[in-house]
Amino acid sequence: MSGQAFLAKSGLIVLITLAAYLPALRGGFVFDDYPLITENGMVRADDGIRLFWSGAGTADYYPLTGSLWWLEWRWWGDHAMGYHVLDVLLHAADAVLLWMILRRLNIPGAWLAALMFAIHPVNVATAAWISEQKNTLSMLFYAVAILLYLRFNAESRWRWYAWSLGAFLLALCSKTAVVMLPFALLGCVWWLHGRLRWKDWLRGAPFFALSFLFGLVTVWFERNHVPRGRIFFPTGGGGLGGLVLPGQGPVAGQPVRHLSEVERRCVTGDVVASIVVAGWMPGAVLVEAKDVGEAAVVRRGVFRGDAVPRVGIL
Repeated sequence: MSGQAFLAKSGLIVLITLAAYLPALRGGFVFDDYPLITENGMVRADDGIRLFWSGAGTADYYPLTGSLWWLEWRWWGDHAMGYHVLDVLLHAADAVLLWMILRRLNIPGAWLAALMFAIHPVNVATAAWISEQKNTLSMLFYAVAILLYLRFNAESRWRWYAWSLGAFLLALCSKTAVVMLPFALLGCVWWLHGRLRWKDWLRGAPFFALSFLFGLVTVWFERNHVPRGRIFFPTGGGGLGGLVLPGQGPVAGQPVRHLSEVERRCVTGDVVASIVVAGWMPGAVLVEAKDVGEAAVVRRGVFRGDAVPRVGIL
């Protein structure tokens, strides 16, 4: 494929993605955007980047994502559109990288598959939710790591291997959910050669080591830094009416931020789905309020458990 054809097809993916997500660009801040960005002292602090990389006061160790938020706060402040534009552009770039990966794997319909990834509704929460930039950013480096590894696999030049390992490290620093990359790399090698050799497993060892290390870091942070979870309460008219953000409670009589109509619908659906799928919410606390937004009486243990099984991922 010529360079012009590649640029044209890549540009078309980007343009279609932007068109599909135009409504998101007019959106505001919701849910985790408040504690993670607009009300996050580390995002506002002059030494915020140092704080993110030291892990001080963070619920998860995603220092590269935190550094991006720190920069964006200085670019956009509390204007949500800038964050949304960058998130959608990252998502479009991820789709282009996916196309490049599928081409290298000689998979038919690679461009159409990448386009479907770009506009499929399953990615809306990631591409249209500001605090989910950790997904689009980690995907960017995840895909780059795969591309560089495939080039190493084809040319046996170790510089591509080193760059791939470095890209994986950046992906892990964006969101540790990418720990499964070593298996993806082995899957790509198997797809191309029809088998896995001992040297393929040995070459994957450093990637597995990074995954194991960051997996331990994630477990430690979630056991020691993560609050018990979001706290929802029902209004007198039914449905979910308010939200106490992590790190702000719960205590009796504590003011509660009202949910917007969009948030209320999303949270209600999330609670129902969690109850149907798993029978409980992760570490949740139900708050009964006589006067919404003013007095709250905490009742713990309504939904039990430390984590909802990721049935959808499986």
